[in-house]
Amino acid sequence: VKPDDFIFTSLHKILRITEHVDPVATYSSVEQAVATLINQKHKLTMEIQENKASRIQNMQGIESGLRKMFCMLHIDQFSPSRGISLMPKEVNRAIGHVDKQIKELEMKLKGILTDWERAKADLKTRPYHRTQRQLWIEFLLKPELVPANLRAVQNRAK
Repeated sequence: VKPDDFIFTSLHKILRITEHVDPVATYSSVEQAVATLINQKHKLTMEIQENKASRIQNMQGIESGLRKMFCMLHIDQFSPSRGISLMPKEVNRAIGHVDKQIKELEMKLKGILTDWERAKADLKTRPYHRTQRQLWIEFLLKPELVPANLRAVQNRAK
């Protein structure tokens, strides 16, 4: 390499620092080192592209697996506002229907309970209702005592 050829001398200095050429500066050694570096660059570029292609293929396989899993779990991945449910829609609807019926039954039972509490308070405050209740209980549980009870009521009335 001629000393006034600044490009090749500078290139030789750089290649010598990275130990790609011998200490003696020759055009052939610089050209051979540059050709080797270009070849390595090409190999690295090809390797990067292969890795990228393999990553893309791997990603597509993962996405396909996720779609299958969402389908098996009955999850709609495109409607995040609805929320994710891990049960089929039919089961979810049936549970909602049962919950609604339970609430209706609770309301009916509350009504019955308030009626019962009102009747219980009425029995305590009105003795006539208490006596009437006792007569109905005896009529239902001990029907053989009905004639005797009627005679007793008639005797009280006289």
